[in-house]
Amino acid sequence: GIKAKQVAGVVSIVGAVVVVLSVIHLSSLARVQLHESHARGDLLAQSIFQLAREVVRGKPDPHAALRDDPGLRSILQWALSSPGVTYAAIVDPKGVAVAHSDPSLEGRELPTAGDLEALLGRRALAHLRALYSDEGRDVEVRQPIFAGNTQFGTIRIGINTILIRGEIESALRPAVITAVAALVVSVAIALLLAQIM
Repeated sequence: GIKAKQVAGVVSIVGAVVVVLSVIHLSSLARVQLHESHARGDLLAQSIFQLAREVVRGKPDPHAALRDDPGLRSILQWALSSPGVTYAAIVDPKGVAVAHSDPSLEGRELPTAGDLEALLGRRALAHLRALYSDEGRDVEVRQPIFAGNTQFGTIRIGINTILIRGEIESALRPAVITAVAALVVSVAIALLLAQIM
């Protein structure tokens, strides 16, 4: 009767508020994690860029110099220790890997992943869609490499959305506990008010 309607009304209002606030909080966490991932990827790309520029200076074949440099190879491997990073590579203008954190992929054309910087320019719901709709999708931070005015390669840092999503979900646990507690308290208060009335 009236008691059940009062309880249902209070719970539905509190539930709607909790859902809206949870989506806003999740969007905020997604934006923060994507920005942090982009900053990490950009820092790695800049480190690789500085070393690559030194390696190719004065060399007649920049691609061979990049492929054969042990320092560059070690920094590409080191990039994998950064959270969320799945690969680091330098590709030629055709997208063929010149140097890669996985040497078995060198000489192969790498599939193009989504551009993380372009994703950051979109709305919050696009961030959530990118993180939660595609299983195992990679996004990339890219840095072009020039010799004079000619681009001879691009640094590509791959970041996996599942790994970003895992960081978000671990940060989201306290919010979920708070939301459940709010619903339980609202049901108890609604029952008490209905009983008093």
